[in-house]
Amino acid sequence: MNDDLLILLNRLKSVDTLDDLDDVKELGDSILRKEKRRALHIARHRGGNR
Repeated sequence: MNDDLLILLNRLKSVDTLDDLDDVKELGDSILRKEKRRALHIARHRGGNR
Protein backbone atom coordinates (compact mmCIF):
# COMPACT_ATOMS: atom_id res chain seq x y z
CA MET A 1 0.00 0.00 0.00
CA ASN A 2 2.89 2.37 0.57
CA ASP A 3 3.46 2.77 -3.17
CA ASP A 4 -0.21 3.61 -3.64
CA LEU A 5 -0.03 6.25 -0.93
CA LEU A 6 3.09 7.82 -2.43
CA ILE A 7 1.39 8.01 -5.82
CA LEU A 8 -1.69 9.54 -4.21
CA LEU A 9 0.40 12.09 -2.32
CA ASN A 10 2.33 13.07 -5.45
CA ARG A 11 -0.90 13.44 -7.42
CA LEU A 12 -2.36 15.55 -4.62
CA LYS A 13 0.67 17.84 -4.68
CA SER A 14 0.14 18.50 -8.39
CA VAL A 15 -3.56 19.43 -8.20
CA ASP A 16 -4.23 22.60 -10.22
CA THR A 17 -7.93 22.33 -11.02
CA LEU A 18 -11.09 20.85 -9.59
CA ASP A 19 -10.90 18.15 -12.26
CA ASP A 20 -7.44 17.22 -10.97
CA LEU A 21 -8.83 17.06 -7.45
CA ASP A 22 -11.67 14.84 -8.66
CA ASP A 23 -9.10 12.49 -10.23
CA VAL A 24 -7.17 12.34 -6.96
CA LYS A 25 -10.39 11.59 -5.07
CA GLU A 26 -11.19 8.75 -7.48
CA LEU A 27 -7.68 7.37 -7.03
CA GLY A 28 -8.02 7.57 -3.24
CA ASP A 29 -11.40 5.84 -3.37
CA SER A 30 -9.91 3.10 -5.55
CA ILE A 31 -7.03 2.57 -3.12
CA LEU A 32 -9.47 2.42 -0.21
CA ARG A 33 -11.63 -0.20 -1.96
CA LYS A 34 -8.52 -2.26 -2.72
CA GLU A 35 -7.36 -2.12 0.89
CA LYS A 36 -10.81 -3.04 2.20
CA ARG A 37 -10.87 -6.10 -0.09
CA ARG A 38 -7.38 -7.06 1.09
CA ALA A 39 -8.35 -6.67 4.76
CA LEU A 40 -11.52 -8.74 4.29
CA HIS A 41 -9.53 -11.46 2.54
CA ILE A 42 -7.03 -11.58 5.40
CA ALA A 43 -9.80 -11.60 8.02
CA ARG A 44 -11.59 -14.48 6.29
CA HIS A 45 -8.45 -16.58 6.17
CA ARG A 46 -7.58 -15.89 9.79
CA GLY A 47 -11.12 -16.76 10.85
CA GLY A 48 -10.96 -20.06 8.98
CA ASN A 49 -7.77 -21.11 10.74
CA ARG A 50 -9.19 -20.95 14.26
